[in-house]
Amino acid sequence: MAPLHEVEVRLNRNETANQALRATGVTEQTYCRWRREYGTNAGTLLR
Repeated sequence: MAPLHEVEVRLNRNETANQALRATGVTEQTYCRWRREYGTNAGTLLR
């Protein structure tokens, strides 16, 4: 879940999805699957 949170943080900092995914090493397919499974606020589950 940490990479998903990192992508969400980067997106909130106005990075593009491609930049955020490349920086975290997550593929677009994996990110989309995580978003489907955990929702858009999945990063808040870590707190």
